[in-house]
Amino acid sequence: MIAWLVVNADEMTERAEAAKRKLPKLRPIPQPPIEEIAAELRRLSTALARTSSEARRAVLREDRDRALRQACAALGVDQHLDGLDGLDLEIERVRVTGALQRAGLHIDETRREPNRQDRQ
Repeated sequence: MIAWLVVNADEMTERAEAAKRKLPKLRPIPQPPIEEIAAELRRLSTALARTSSEARRAVLREDRDRALRQACAALGVDQHLDGLDGLDLEIERVRVTGALQRAGLHIDETRREPNRQDRQ
C-alpha cells in the first residue's frame, strides 16, 4: 500500500488539485468599513447613556455587542462576548472596548452636555 502511494503520489496530487479547482469559489462576507463600525459604536454608546427605558437599553446593548464583534474581527482583537451574561459580560465589554481603543479605534463612550461650570 505504501509503495503504491509513493508510485502514484503525483497522480493523486493532480487529482486533488483538479477537484479543488472544481469547487465553487467562496466570496468573503462583506463587512462594513472600520470607520462605519466606529461611528456605529459611538452612536450606540451615546444612545445607551441617554436612554432610561430598560427594554430599549437591552436592544441597544445587543446592537453594541454586535458592533464590538465586528470591530474585533476587523482589527484582529480577541473577544469572548458570546455565551457570557451578567457581570461577566459587562467586564468583557469593558475589556474589549479598551483593547479596541489600544488598537487605535476611536470610541468616545459618551458625549456629555456641558454644565454651568464648564461654560465659565
